[in-house]
Amino acid sequence: MKNNKTAIKKLFKEFTLMLKGFGLVDGQIVAIDGTKLKAYQERIHELQVIKQELKETGEKQLCVTDPDAKSMKNNGKHEVCFNVQTAVDSKYKLIVECDTVNDVNDQGQLSNMVKETKEIFHDQKTTALADTGYYNYLEIIDVVDESTELLIKPQKGKQNKVASGFDRTNFSYDTINDRYICPFGYELPFKWNGKQNGKEYRRYTCTNFDICGQKESCTSAKGGRSITRLKDEEVIEQITENTRSQSDIYKQRAAIVEHPFGTMKRHWGYTYFLTRGLASVGTETNLICLAYNFKRVIKIKGVKELIRLFRDRVRTKFLCTMFIRVKLYKSRFTACLNKQLLDRLTYGGVRGRGLIPPPTRLVT
Repeated sequence: MKNNKTAIKKLFKEFTLMLKGFGLVDGQIVAIDGTKLKAYQERIHELQVIKQELKETGEKQLCVTDPDAKSMKNNGKHEVCFNVQTAVDSKYKLIVECDTVNDVNDQGQLSNMVKETKEIFHDQKTTALADTGYYNYLEIIDVVDESTELLIKPQKGKQNKVASGFDRTNFSYDTINDRYICPFGYELPFKWNGKQNGKEYRRYTCTNFDICGQKESCTSAKGGRSITRLKDEEVIEQITENTRSQSDIYKQRAAIVEHPFGTMKRHWGYTYFLTRGLASVGTETNLICLAYNFKRVIKIKGVKELIRLFRDRVRTKFLCTMFIRVKLYKSRFTACLNKQLLDRLTYGGVRGRGLIPPPTRLVT
């Protein structure tokens, strides 16, 4: 495994493509989720050396047995772990993509997982399901396209606390005039553009704040009530509405993603890694996911049927390869064949041995 990290990752992807060819994954609904697996650890020595290393690197935490591992919240307590990401196809709950990172949460993983999954299914229509932990504005905008539908619930508790009836959801947006209308009919016209943490937004501020009788209930800001609208907020609003209207599909997410993790962690007891370093741990993840898929396919199809599918695929791949070779070298084959035919018809005249057939020798 040490010297075959790239090959093992390619093997996992090739096996996934085979599953697609067998009709075992279709990419119509793919659920994305992450889990924490503990890093390999041993007795910690020389605390002074560790303290000095933290001081030099500026890091806040360090695992002495595996510098790539991070302290993460796992099952209600903090442990030194890696974050394992998977994308699971809904048809037979097979893993179509996996990755291992040392980020303590999932907020930066959505775009990468969806894009890697789309490499398997290309422009096919895919519905991706993700939980609230993946909710990140920039990641969401980067994911959604014509062939990808995302269902994800927004995070709660992000809005400022205001009196009942004055929540942001009670303000309607006028797309024609680019303004907000409050519940009492007052306008909040556009004021200025801004950018924060990579997010571009537009600011809308109430112009009738001084004469409004509800200003004390609406906001405590001296300048009046303001609303911030993100650049692509209509996309976010559409995703929120789609998630709400397709709640029956979104509810499948937990059952889809928990099948592989439940099998590996509870049934197999695979709760920690045996290797060190992010690259080696990633390879270990590919192997365990490959083992899960293989055992799962055997259970679905049976050994004999799986052998037949493998044989058919090898035979088809061999014939396709031969066809491609013949197509690529068609001109060479044709020229060689023509030369041999002309040689026979002209008794070797093409090669300069004369156009007249050799005389027949008489035996006396």
